Amino acid sequence: MLEQLEALVKEATGTAVNNAPDVSNDQADAIAQHAQSSILSELQSAVSGGGLSSIMGMFGGQSGDVANHSVTQNILGNLTSSLASKFGLSPETAASLSNSIVPNVLSKLSSKFSDPNDNSITEGGLTSLLSGGGLMDKLKSLL
Repeated sequence: MLEQLEALVKEATGTAVNNAPDVSNDQADAIAQHAQSSILSELQSAVSGGGLSSIMGMFGGQSGDVANHSVTQNILGNLTSSLASKFGLSPETAASLSNSIVPNVLSKLSSKFSDPNDNSITEGGLTSLLSGGGLMDKLKSLL
């Protein structure tokens, strides 16, 4: 599951960085790692706050549009702020990157989760990852 997330984030980040003239391509890997850890951290935080059913509903398509979900909006806000401060990006550029990466990644995760022919993202794997199944060790390895 973590590998799937990593691949989706790298793909989305590569596209976002290529489309952002203010961002050096040399920063793509660092931005991808930062985005991945931010997404995982925010999802885990939502789960630890009692939101596992909300997250599962989001990925299962029962909560409406993934891009408008409250967890997605929290991830966007926090990632935008941290990209601006950590990478010295303008707020506009950081927001553009976040808006290109986060909804894209979460929508693709949701599609994979909901697809009965794709078992790369399973309920058990998602639950384990988001409820602390080694999550902190995985996050630390990204930093």
